[in-house]
Amino acid sequence: MMYQQPNDETLLSLLRGNDIEQLKLDCGRRMSEEGTHQLVAALAKCSSLKDFQLKCSRSEAEEFGGDILSALKNSPSNLTRLSLNECHSDWSGCAELGELIKNSPLEELDLSQNGIDDEGLALIGRVLGDKPSLKTLILCSVGMDEFGEGDDYITPAGWRAFFGFLKGSSFEAEKLELQWGHNDVTARALTDALGTNNTTLKTLRFWNNLGLSPSGWCSFFTTVLGNCSALEHLDCNSCNSMDEYYQPIFDNRIATALANALDGNKTLRTLDLTRFNSIDQTGWAIIMARVQKLLFDSKSLGTVISSNHTLSKLALQGFADKPTFPRDLASLLWLNQSGDTDFVMGEKVRIYYATYEATDEDDEQLMRELTKDSGDVDIKVMPFVLSWAGKRDSAVLAWEATGGWGKVWGTRLYRLLRRDPTVLGPEKGNESAAGKRKRN
Repeated sequence: MMYQQPNDETLLSLLRGNDIEQLKLDCGRRMSEEGTHQLVAALAKCSSLKDFQLKCSRSEAEEFGGDILSALKNSPSNLTRLSLNECHSDWSGCAELGELIKNSPLEELDLSQNGIDDEGLALIGRVLGDKPSLKTLILCSVGMDEFGEGDDYITPAGWRAFFGFLKGSSFEAEKLELQWGHNDVTARALTDALGTNNTTLKTLRFWNNLGLSPSGWCSFFTTVLGNCSALEHLDCNSCNSMDEYYQPIFDNRIATALANALDGNKTLRTLDLTRFNSIDQTGWAIIMARVQKLLFDSKSLGTVISSNHTLSKLALQGFADKPTFPRDLASLLWLNQSGDTDFVMGEKVRIYYATYEATDEDDEQLMRELTKDSGDVDIKVMPFVLSWAGKRDSAVLAWEATGGWGKVWGTRLYRLLRRDPTVLGPEKGNESAAGKRKRN
């Protein structure tokens, strides 16, 4: 839906008739006093509104923003989304805003580009600490005025207090966006608030933050990737550590810490480090090598099966040129794009059997994997294994000296299946064996 002007008669008619669920107001042109009263009155009685987004100047927010928030607070509507992005207002200490947030079943809240100060942020933190319904919280460039200035409206102590209210609370957001104004202190407060066993956060956008030291970034990556077991998307683009002359500090301890934190991760789908200027080509090489092992750990069949089958986007670019991905890494990322982890795992098993000398332990691991759920073969995995496992060597026919017949299969997997054809299930195994006898 396009932004609608607040004095649009059609809009007022929809509000009065409870025929609108999503409303975007762009107050780019001045409202008349009468138009403002009509809008506020219509909002106060509208029961159908679920999604409200307001965009206005600071002066307009100060003039009628409070009345709009008050009308929404007292209306019969049950807002699930509230966006005040680009209003550049302090919302008069956020008292009215806090009440609206408290009394609405919000699932998404966007307060980006507003001049909120420590006191207002603390009030919002108290309310959000008891808001389990909230799934998305966006706080980008909070503490700035409409000219992009005043980034000290919120101090590190203010952010620490805000995150302190969320720590140990019922706050269970799935998506969190934080841009600009963060340093070691605020990043540590954030990771403390997320907890040591966070099972809800899926997306974290911590971007355009230039105030963390190399040690701060090391701690951030280690803690976030170590403690957020459901994390799927991590975006730290346009970030780096800076010296007193605002030049990037190159420190590959960051790359090493990130690489170590990725070990064993099975949930991450995207990692964006575009324009992360504190990592050089050596650091990118460290990260790429670790990611390749994460996607395909060839130590054994068991490590292949337990590899990450979800990470499909890896965006790396620092102060220098964008690093060139090794072909194997690019292929594995492409393979993971299918989104079907069973398919991906099956393909990686096929690659393993076609490339490496399998062991008895590998065969046993494969058997356990194929039958782990129901005792029967995992039908989603088996076709890929059967179709491709024999391609390392050609299957050839050989006659034994006794005049009998035998089949020399090119992989251990086929020998395993011949030894115990019931791995396909009783019916499938018997059918398969009968078919082979008939063909031979």
